[in-house]
Amino acid sequence: MFKSKIKLNFYPMQLIIAAIMILLPMTIILQRITGIDLFDYLDEVWSIFCIVYVFIAAIQRKINRSDIVFLVVLVVTEFIALLGNIIFGICKDWFAIAVDALSLFKVFLPFIVMKYIGQKDKQMFIAKYMLPFAKLLVLASTLFGILTELGFAHMYKAEERYGLKAFFFIFDSEPRFGYIIACCMLVILLVEKSRSKEIIYSVLCIFNMVLTTKGSVYMVFICYIGFLILWRKQSKMTAIQALPLALVATAASTLQINTYLKDAQSPRMLFLKYGFVTANKYFPLGSGFATYGSDMAKRVYSPLYYEYKFNKVYGMSQKRDMFLTDNYFAMIFGQFGYIGTALFGVLMVIMFRTINNINIYKRAKALTLAMLIGLLISSLGSAIIKMNIGVLCVSLMGLACGYSNHEVNKESSSTRLRIHL
Repeated sequence: MFKSKIKLNFYPMQLIIAAIMILLPMTIILQRITGIDLFDYLDEVWSIFCIVYVFIAAIQRKINRSDIVFLVVLVVTEFIALLGNIIFGICKDWFAIAVDALSLFKVFLPFIVMKYIGQKDKQMFIAKYMLPFAKLLVLASTLFGILTELGFAHMYKAEERYGLKAFFFIFDSEPRFGYIIACCMLVILLVEKSRSKEIIYSVLCIFNMVLTTKGSVYMVFICYIGFLILWRKQSKMTAIQALPLALVATAASTLQINTYLKDAQSPRMLFLKYGFVTANKYFPLGSGFATYGSDMAKRVYSPLYYEYKFNKVYGMSQKRDMFLTDNYFAMIFGQFGYIGTALFGVLMVIMFRTINNINIYKRAKALTLAMLIGLLISSLGSAIIKMNIGVLCVSLMGLACGYSNHEVNKESSSTRLRIHL
């Protein structure tokens, strides 16, 4: 086991934030073990905290001008969807509408809040508190990953892809596990000062991501490696660099996209098709919250699903609803319409530019940007971006932005090759 040289002081607020970040992925296990659904609502609780944080900061005029633009666009996007609810009246359950409205905040507000929290965490204690857990998880998952491939771990009912047994460790889903490992890798890159340990853990993380056999996860480490190649002399994405990376990303994601969409009658393809139908029918506002493709639309079983005859499709009926949230982009297009979708794109561009302009350790920045791209690609076939793992990813991406300019000694200290066994 590697010994850490990092000395941790006790800072209650940073420790609480770190504990929340650790608990976000662990709620999957806690819910399964205990059967208590409340564990699954930690991301909602965290999002409500973020809303309160932003509200207080706005009253105290502590929000930067650039972030005010971001928040205004977010609020306008929410308002457009609510206007769709009021005008078209498809969903009349206002509790479902309110919960669904919160899900959009979950995607963006943790990014802003953690950026501000990270700016105040000058010694990067949040990441340092998370570091032992991140390393332990990577080591444990690597061990069980190897055992699974060798056929010794019979606890996993893993299907084979590319000659590998699809591996998800203890998290019930390969994509979830892949993004959890990416988060562990980001924490390690942010605060690990030993260059040798950083390399070893990075290799182990990529090994675990490979074992997921999921194209959306592969996109994370492919983009990460691509950025490192492109950023040999600088650490900022340019328009010229974007073209070759986009070509590689498109080629690497082709199999994943084909798997999602090649069957015209697959749930994902149906959702995408009728997302356009919904956006056109309720032009230009969209059908509103809790009406199409969201978790709340599934729970109240939207009238649109009967209209589109989803109730007769396996996995999309009210009793068998496992595929009713399988395309996040279709949900955005259907519920938010043309205007809301355009504003959603603006929010993503602002996030991309924010990450692209930060000044942190090159490898940490490359992974942060790669995670954002991976989440966007995943949104074509899942709603992971608004689930607890997505909230974790967005939160840590914001934390990385908050740590901009904090780690002045990272580059120099990382050049020393030392391994402590």
